[in-house]
Amino acid sequence: MQLDFRSLFFIFYVYGSVGCANILYLAGVASPSHGLWNFKLIEALASQGHNLTVLSVDKSKKPIKNAHIMDMQEIYSMVYGNEKYDIDEFIGMDVFSEIHSSFEFMYTFCNAIGKTDGFQTLLNYPDDFKFDLVIQDFTIVSCLAGFLHKFNYPPLINVSPYKYIIPHAETIGGHFYSSYIPRATSPFNVNMTLMQRTKNLIAETYEMIYRKYIFQPRFDKMVSSFYNIKNLPSSFDLSQKGVLTLLNIHPAIDFPVPLPPSVIEVGGLQISDPKPLPSDFENFIQKSKKGSVLISFGTNINSDIFGEKKQKMIIDVVKKFPDYHFLWKFEKDPSNGKVPNLLVTTWLPQNDILAHPKTKTFISHGGGLSTQEAIWHGVPVVAVPFFLDQNTNSYSLIVAGVATYVDIKKLTAKDLETALRTILEDPSYAERMKLQSFRFKQRPMKPLETALWWVNYVLKDPNPTHLRSPVIDLGYFKANSYDIILYAFTFLILLSYIIRHFVAYLSKLLNSKNSSQKMKLN
Repeated sequence: MQLDFRSLFFIFYVYGSVGCANILYLAGVASPSHGLWNFKLIEALASQGHNLTVLSVDKSKKPIKNAHIMDMQEIYSMVYGNEKYDIDEFIGMDVFSEIHSSFEFMYTFCNAIGKTDGFQTLLNYPDDFKFDLVIQDFTIVSCLAGFLHKFNYPPLINVSPYKYIIPHAETIGGHFYSSYIPRATSPFNVNMTLMQRTKNLIAETYEMIYRKYIFQPRFDKMVSSFYNIKNLPSSFDLSQKGVLTLLNIHPAIDFPVPLPPSVIEVGGLQISDPKPLPSDFENFIQKSKKGSVLISFGTNINSDIFGEKKQKMIIDVVKKFPDYHFLWKFEKDPSNGKVPNLLVTTWLPQNDILAHPKTKTFISHGGGLSTQEAIWHGVPVVAVPFFLDQNTNSYSLIVAGVATYVDIKKLTAKDLETALRTILEDPSYAERMKLQSFRFKQRPMKPLETALWWVNYVLKDPNPTHLRSPVIDLGYFKANSYDIILYAFTFLILLSYIIRHFVAYLSKLLNSKNSSQKMKLN
């Protein structure tokens, strides 16, 4: 009853304090996981009675009352087409290539966004159309921030389902200390060696310089062309006008980072209360003697790019654990239904399966949302990261002692079997994961409720200047006191120059006097 009362009080507070607002939600990142996370927040805001105009790369899986959705899903075919790519090209990519690749990906799909029907529909709205609030997914860069300018600058909230990364820090006026904050794509932890800190500093500095001086001018020129707005400010400058930021992070699962007061941690926002499993999944799990194992490599790793050799390895490992039943989310069944303890399906309710008491392990790529769901439900992980933040997510789990690691580049059936057997036979992994789960869940409100509270706060206080970070105005150079260091360094050089010349002059003067005295004596 206590929880029900709190929920009712929360709903009453929100409804009683804020009227129905007209909100523009810009979800312009071409990733199904981003779509899932954003629509969770969209649905919650709409359920409070707010009217939402949504421009999204992804479609909603169900109709949402109070939400007018303009999807840009043709982006996927425009950018990817029917082209198949080799996942091995992206595994083990060097840091500079990875930086270039990430920004080029954003450039490519943003270039396609301007050609979509959804974008053109919103662009044709009258400039004086009134929105009370704009919410945008600002991961890496935002090509939809121009709508903030078009609609005369309503308050802006930046959101991201991704980790805390350098472009986020630059946008929100945060700090990104390379001495203890690993880049989101590096397999480092907070206790880096001297060489790792050096690599981290070089990569972070290069990324900032590349983004600001090479990528951003080219990107802004392209974005301006399809808005058809004269003197459109830089997308980065527009995103910096955000008065609040919701980030999908939490100290129980992410390395600690210093955040300004305008940044609210809502890690796990997408996680719902578990629902009963469909009968086919429930029956399959219940038939297992010792429990079930979930296998899923996320939305970007499918049968076209996950080679047959790797598929066979997984099947061989499954056969060695007959007392466990394996559920594998995949586009086709490599076993042709001939392995009795393996169920391959194109879709499964991942959150609900992880919440099932008989689920013992999760073989995962280490994606951000999957990692959060595993921790929330207390399921240890066999981490098989492929690229990007999957490396850091997986490494943080390993450091916490709640996961084992398998190198996808050198994947063998023996490696996978050893990693899986370690989790299943050593209860300490499950015990430590229970502690992680406890820490992740213990907070005053659920993450989605926290996000809703702050969105409604901004509607009540559209210009919360007390939350704004001074770093935004200072800039990176001054905020890190590099100007003082440069001044001190210059002063020391000048001082050493003066002292050197003074000593030389004094020495010359003394030598001159000595010479004069010698001449007099002679």
